[in-house]
Amino acid sequence: MKAKRLILIFSIFVAGLVFAQPVAYLSNGFIEVGATASNGMFCIGTPTAPLMYGEPRSGGNSSHTIFYIDGNLYSNDPFVEPPAVPIPIEEPAHISGGSIIAKWVQNGITITQMLQPVMVITGTDTTGTVNIQYTFINNDTLEHRIGLLSTIDLYVGGRDDAPISVPGYPFVDTALVFAGGSVPQFWRAYSRGPEFPDSEQVVAQCNLYDPAVPMPDYLVFGNNRDILSASWNYTPPPHERYDDAGVLIRWNNIRLSPDSVVTIRYSFGIAPSTATIRGALSMRIEAPARLGFYNCTMIPNPFLITVRVTNTTLGTAESVRARIILPDGLQLEGSPQTQLISPNPNLPSAITGYATWSVRALPPLSTSFHLHYTIIVTSTTVDSNFATDSVFVPFSTYRGPDAEIRVPENNTFTSDTRQEVRFYLKDDDVGVDTTKIRFKLAIGMVDTTSYHYSRDTLFFEGDSILVFRRPGGYRNGDVATAILLEAPDFHGCPVDTTLMVRFIVDAAGPRLLQFYPESGAVINNSTTKIRMQLEDDISGV
Repeated sequence: MKAKRLILIFSIFVAGLVFAQPVAYLSNGFIEVGATASNGMFCIGTPTAPLMYGEPRSGGNSSHTIFYIDGNLYSNDPFVEPPAVPIPIEEPAHISGGSIIAKWVQNGITITQMLQPVMVITGTDTTGTVNIQYTFINNDTLEHRIGLLSTIDLYVGGRDDAPISVPGYPFVDTALVFAGGSVPQFWRAYSRGPEFPDSEQVVAQCNLYDPAVPMPDYLVFGNNRDILSASWNYTPPPHERYDDAGVLIRWNNIRLSPDSVVTIRYSFGIAPSTATIRGALSMRIEAPARLGFYNCTMIPNPFLITVRVTNTTLGTAESVRARIILPDGLQLEGSPQTQLISPNPNLPSAITGYATWSVRALPPLSTSFHLHYTIIVTSTTVDSNFATDSVFVPFSTYRGPDAEIRVPENNTFTSDTRQEVRFYLKDDDVGVDTTKIRFKLAIGMVDTTSYHYSRDTLFFEGDSILVFRRPGGYRNGDVATAILLEAPDFHGCPVDTTLMVRFIVDAAGPRLLQFYPESGAVINNSTTKIRMQLEDDISGV
């Protein structure tokens, strides 16, 4: 498919109909990304080696995105195959701050693609990755169902058939499908192979797990020429060996309520350096470096620790076993401590096997810390070996932000047509996640508007006062009900209760209906009473 697409573009260019398109390009010295301005298709690489097919400075041409909206498929790829159709770009790919932004609008939904190159620091090792994020904002009054399909055309270190490793599975060089709960938290692709040290090759890593967003529902490794022609439902031939490595990642049928936001995110870049422990039985450990939180729950928990063992001797290493030793704070979840290496414990020369443990982290009681574990591999015919690694386990109070209404008081009147609503909102644990704040204002019984955190409308004053300032203010007689619907902390822990305040705008003073005596009247009684009749339609006199 690569050759066909390149030939087509070349022939059109010769005819004088298409010229080089503008490209938005960013690099931080470790990772680089470029996107074609007219469609947002992107390519990722490093300053010294490719990770995806193509050249970031030239934009993207072989990896694409499909948006699912209410059963219809729309793609940023102008050559997409039916039933998907091309979607016109609303805001061409451009640099904004430290990211590349592109936008599309369809069925009242604004879709924003953000490509953000970042440095990844793990101990003394620094690499780079690109955060790939899609935000769906429902500007409609109707609920929608949305989804996303994203593809990666692998070309790691210039290798088209890059072998792939997935925690808990043998090395992948044939078509493979993961669905639902089997989708891994991350996977790696190699320019040589997992049995070689990272220092001797290029290793790419794709992180699918992010505690703040949904995990994918579907992951496929296969031939990219077939993935490029897939619109949505794609299953590769079982065990088909690929020579043009491609990846399909899909999120299915997510509910998008009116005035709500759904974010989908993953990252792709250079893998953090993983030490290869040399010896007769060479070892490489694959496991998450840190745990996180989502909806006030530590995840992934349990998580997988995989050791890959390669026989570097000339003979067969027989009866190879792996044993894990865990510290206090980590415990095995249904896995035996000592296991025979899979798929065959008798490893021929230069062959790799693996063992996997499911491990649960116990919540820390007072502080976050790194927990170190050790894996020992033995054989009845060759020397043993061992390796030590660690996982960061974060502390949480499992309690959301403290919150209360400061201004105005509930069921009161205000004469200020620019009346602000002020909340005390503070989290001493990990802080308030402003991207998840949801606020609703109802005027009367029918006029209801939802608001998200923004600089001018819903914002923090200082570090603890959340201010809502309604654009355009209020009219006399407005009955306003303000509700803070959501304000979780960065661990996803919510406030204890929904905060609501009701107030009435009375911007006009009382009216004088009658006055006695009348103006200009002459009175001859020093005890005449002066009377007046006042009326106020809202708060009274």
